[in-house]
Amino acid sequence: MSYTKRVRYMTKCPPYTNPRKLTPTKITLHSVGCAQQKIMPFINAENSPNTGAAVSGFIGEDTDGLICFVQTLPFNYRAWHVGAGSLGSYNNNGPGIEVCEPSGGQTYSGGVMKNFDTEKHRPYFNKTKAIAIEVFGDFCKEYGLNPYTAIVDHQEAHELGYGSNHGDIKHWWDRMYGYTMNDFRKDVAAYMNGNTSGSVENGISIMGNAAATATQMKSYIAARNKDKKWQDIVDIYLEEGKAEGVKGDVAFAQSCLETGNFKFGGDVTEDQNNFAGIGTTGGGVKGHTFKDVRTGVRAQIQHLKAYASKEPLKNKCVDPRFDLVTRGIAPTVDGLEKRWAAGSGYAKKITSIYSSILAIQTNQTDTSTKPGVDTKQYLFRVQVGAYSKKENAYALEAELLNKGFDTLIAKADGFYKVQVGAYSVRANADKKAEELKALGYSVFITTVENRPDSGSVDYKPTTKLKYKTGNYKVTAARGLNVRSGPSTDYPVLDLSQLSANARAQGGYKAGVVFTALEVVNSTTSAWAKTPSGWVCLELNGSKYVTEE
Repeated sequence: MSYTKRVRYMTKCPPYTNPRKLTPTKITLHSVGCAQQKIMPFINAENSPNTGAAVSGFIGEDTDGLICFVQTLPFNYRAWHVGAGSLGSYNNNGPGIEVCEPSGGQTYSGGVMKNFDTEKHRPYFNKTKAIAIEVFGDFCKEYGLNPYTAIVDHQEAHELGYGSNHGDIKHWWDRMYGYTMNDFRKDVAAYMNGNTSGSVENGISIMGNAAATATQMKSYIAARNKDKKWQDIVDIYLEEGKAEGVKGDVAFAQSCLETGNFKFGGDVTEDQNNFAGIGTTGGGVKGHTFKDVRTGVRAQIQHLKAYASKEPLKNKCVDPRFDLVTRGIAPTVDGLEKRWAAGSGYAKKITSIYSSILAIQTNQTDTSTKPGVDTKQYLFRVQVGAYSKKENAYALEAELLNKGFDTLIAKADGFYKVQVGAYSVRANADKKAEELKALGYSVFITTVENRPDSGSVDYKPTTKLKYKTGNYKVTAARGLNVRSGPSTDYPVLDLSQLSANARAQGGYKAGVVFTALEVVNSTTSAWAKTPSGWVCLELNGSKYVTEE
């Protein structure tokens, strides 16, 4: 830990005097929304029996001038930090940390910082950001959480339906410095994996600690190969990876691709114990053979280390091609493209498998392992990918729709999960999965509750929304935000940035009629381009406009 942590509990506030204890599963990042980088004014205001807010800690300047982290509530005490949305409150899921904003005389209007000197305050931004990365990383380590699914900011909590309508921390980090929450989550993951220099910019790092649990990895392969020995191999991947500082979960995802989920069928046969195609070149060339399973896994781990690092091996070298690699040439999965294998899309396929493993929720009952069972309680869907970035999910969704597959995006646990179908009979989902596998997709079967809104495609296909250009009337009671692009990833525009007509009407309030010049439809959302910017017409079944 390279930052200074101080504990100064707010012993007079209700979350401390009358605590509701919880087991944290999420953590929310905030910023204070005013030009005040000193911590104590906020603690003094919140440490009261009559406070309306009480967060778990602050990052900023302490009384001695040191930039540090001050924890103000135990992390297992329910803090008051995010308010509530239509689906409840993220207060119930875990702590909230505030980052104090620079004392620079900037003003605020409609969630936008004005007269902000970015270069003057860049050192403070860099320092507080670095502390936040470690604080959030240490928290995720302590509670065994995946930073890609556990971390949100206040605006994201609101957009998920679990928070009041605030714009932090994007109004500062993103707008002033171009540093997004996806960048932050990536940097937290890199810190947790031992990469203290920050995130790897071009993909998933190969070196570091595994992010997936053994249970997630075993669940992934169990859904694709019923031979239990391939669940047992997971432990070997994690052990061998840890020994060399290589991510065993990444190596396992690679082996799932190389072996067809350990069903083989290519040039390499099972008895070779070669799980990554080491020495194969196609055309029947079988490649190397290893004496046992562990040696084969160790060779793969060592070969990955040759590509990703210049550090020496810890164990005796069993990789016959170790010295043929330019050491450190590929520190990320993306760097393996056209190096480990000649075909295109190699890295993307590994990444897709890896994302699917991380997205597995191991605390849910999996009824999908009972093929052919007709059930009224569950529907079966074929999951093709899971992404932290919405635009990547939309791209895959469009690709699958264009190929004739009934596709949807399910938002859960911080991932945008691209899924095909919703079948009441498992056998129908299995059939669709085989179609997708034949086209080169890595898939597995998942389940959802069979509710009226689940959309079983045994009876009704899932299609894109069908909004068109034209005039629409705002029906949302709180009006519509105007954004710079067609998704919630884009920032909300200030009233002063809207067209003259929109400004005269006070923005896109309830009852306002506007013209959609361009429309972007997906299965879950529709966005319209107006003279002022982009507005949402419908999102996840909630309609915000009527056609005029």
